Amino acid sequence: MSNNIWFYDRYGTPQVIFSTEGTFCDKHGYNLGYEKDNIIYSYKGKHLGWLEGYVIRDLYGFVVGFSELSNDYPSPIFPIPQIPPIPAIPQIPPIPAIPQIPHRKPTKQFSWSSFGLIQLFK
Repeated sequence: MSNNIWFYDRYGTPQVIFSTEGTFCDKHGYNLGYEKDNIIYSYKGKHLGWLEGYVIRDLYGFVVGFSELSNDYPSPIFPIPQIPPIPAIPQIPPIPAIPQIPHRKPTKQFSWSSFGLIQLFK
């Protein structure tokens, strides 16, 4: 799990792990979604947002999560991230459904989304 990247919410709390295989899981090892061509999808095929410059954005262009590698602008000032816990062993990812046609990409916003990072994947 050392090559995986932690994503933090607006308070700097570690919430989501992004694997080298392009999948997202929570700190308990539950599968949340996957990334393909910078687009984030649920395993049911729903378009959830974008991943660019290690910043997760919702469908409206607002920031939902960041990593220590984040370099996408515009964005809010990120808090100091907390030390992430030792993650659980992730589940085997399910076979994804056919993804929906992505939404048109919005203008990137300078502020945080009203969605929480885990809430984005629900």
